[in-house]
Amino acid sequence: MKYLVLFVLVCVVIWYFFGSKNKKKTSQELVMLECQGCGTFISSNEAFYKGGRVYCSKKCKRENQ
Repeated sequence: MKYLVLFVLVCVVIWYFFGSKNKKKTSQELVMLECQGCGTFISSNEAFYKGGRVYCSKKCKRENQ
């Protein structure tokens, strides 16, 4: 009986550390966007926005105003 309890406890610990992480969802989905200056694709959280246009860097934003 004590081996069964120990086995269940080990299974629960393994599930807690390895199984539950795969089911977490991000609160914000990342979208790939194309830079209007050079055509490079960047994620939406790294993009620079100016006047409804998307740029990959401050340099591209400055050169294409």
